[in-house]
Amino acid sequence: MKTVSESSQYLGCVLDDSAQYSDTSQTYSLPAATVTEGTSAITLAKIGRLINASYEAVRRQRLDVFGVMLRSIGVKLANAIAKKAVTVLLADATGTSTSALTYADLADLYGCFDNFDMTTVVASPAVASKIAAMDQMRDARAEADGRMMLPFGSELVKSAAVSDAKVIGLDKDFALEFITSTGLVLETDKLIDRQLDQITVSVTCGFRKITPDAVKVLTITS
Repeated sequence: MKTVSESSQYLGCVLDDSAQYSDTSQTYSLPAATVTEGTSAITLAKIGRLINASYEAVRRQRLDVFGVMLRSIGVKLANAIAKKAVTVLLADATGTSTSALTYADLADLYGCFDNFDMTTVVASPAVASKIAAMDQMRDARAEADGRMMLPFGSELVKSAAVSDAKVIGLDKDFALEFITSTGLVLETDKLIDRQLDQITVSVTCGFRKITPDAVKVLTITS
């Protein structure tokens, strides 16, 4: 995933690399790959939360417990951003379909990638649990940080942003662009008459698919 910082609307670049990669005879021109500015602007949206914390709630709580509550809000904020990313990944994506998910279907999805690699598989919690329970996953490699790797080298990522009818395969180095107008914005205010602290946390962002061939989707029809 690539990250850039831009204004509230972003055009980005479009790559036309449709010419076939083959031998070029002497005296002939090489086929061209053309990069141009896009014609459709992406509007960045703000996602955030206003946190109201009374003086008593802050004073009487252990700070580490209050910190956990704030981090839980951050997790939900990240999930809301992930839903925007999933929507962009699924748009106009090609791939395969199946009526009942099997390991062979995951292998077929892996085989849909020709120029790129399937480094990541994103699935809903229910579908991810089915994949983890497959016989072929008994010898799957688990990283020290808890990441689960499929036998053919793809990382299995569980995300509630994906429906139970879709499994997304992607090359994380070429699939998606994360666009922000600012970093994470944190603002605080205090209402003395109410003994209330207010904290706003927000991010203005959007996503753009960089290389359509770096994203493939497995559709589960049942």
